[in-house]
Amino acid sequence: MTVSRILGIIYKMKNNYIEIVFLFSIVVLCVFVRIIAAQFIPDYLIIDNPTYQIAANDLLRTGAISNHYIMPLYPLVLALFGGGEFAQVLVGLISGGITTILIWCLSRHIFTDKYVGLVASLIYALYPMAIFYGVKGLTESLFTLFLVAAFLSLYKYKIIMASIFFILTILTRPVTALFAPFIIVWFTI
Repeated sequence: MTVSRILGIIYKMKNNYIEIVFLFSIVVLCVFVRIIAAQFIPDYLIIDNPTYQIAANDLLRTGAISNHYIMPLYPLVLALFGGGEFAQVLVGLISGGITTILIWCLSRHIFTDKYVGLVASLIYALYPMAIFYGVKGLTESLFTLFLVAAFLSLYKYKIIMASIFFILTILTRPVTALFAPFIIVWFTI
């Protein structure tokens, strides 16, 4: 789902400005909470954080990742943002905000109730583990973004788009490699 498509959905709801204002407020809250949390969560708790920075810096210097145990998409995204710790926090903030909007879209599509979508996006915006993974530069924030986008595409019967998002989840974290084909087949039957 592209940004223009999300904006199109929001534009179609022009009669319901209050929901749009609440959604925007939730996204701002999501980003704000993550910025504050980035200042207080200690870095020594995470051993993967420097590994992704090194992989991103390897991509910037040599065009290849020297550690073959890392999936390539997250270091590539970090390299696009310049690598380093700031890039990790920035990617976490952006993916957290977009995931909040996608969760709202998915909830609206499944339940057709505007309050369910707002509550679901608020729960994600304030969920402690999502905040932690988003601000400490781990792959889970980007993985969650692609996974929610894949399920939103499946619920809208856009199988090719869902397949692309599942491939992106696999390139971020390989945990969906076994069940993604089964889920796609399940939704196409």
